Amino acid sequence: MSPRISVVIPAYNEGEEIGGFLDRLLAALPAEADVAVVVDFPADSTLPPARRHAGRDPRLRPMVSDYGPGPANAIRYGVDHTAGRVVVVMMADGCDDPTQVEPLARLVESGAAVAAASRYARGGRQVGARLVKRACWPGSVPGTRRTRSRPTTGHSCRRWGSTAGTVSRLGWS
Repeated sequence: MSPRISVVIPAYNEGEEIGGFLDRLLAALPAEADVAVVVDFPADSTLPPARRHAGRDPRLRPMVSDYGPGPANAIRYGVDHTAGRVVVVMMADGCDDPTQVEPLARLVESGAAVAAASRYARGGRQVGARLVKRACWPGSVPGTRRTRSRPTTGHSCRRWGSTAGTVSRLGWS
């Protein structure tokens, strides 16, 4: 039976940092979900901790893409090698809120072709990122400001604080 939700995580040399995010994600996901951590090359430092987590939770599958380098190719590879009816893309640095996977998937299941949450929208926030990344983010330094993006789904995605993107397999090419 195919999982209801597949989470695709493009990763690049995250090392042990990915462990906490995977713990939070796997705890938040329903049983009928799977997770693909996709890297560009076999020596990527993300693979050892991802493989350890996969040994404890069969929903997790570390993968090495052969589509070429970069996050776009990793996402394509993950989408092509998972089977969920809904695909959620999350970043490996933990900046996406795992508790938002279900609400995003429900939006797609209710008819939205794409659901995207934004940390830039009113009420949005960044969670779990490394301290340096949070400190350097626009709006976190006095005198800078955050920009706002508008949800493209027509749904009120502004209430969510992650940047996770969700796509339905229907119509994906």
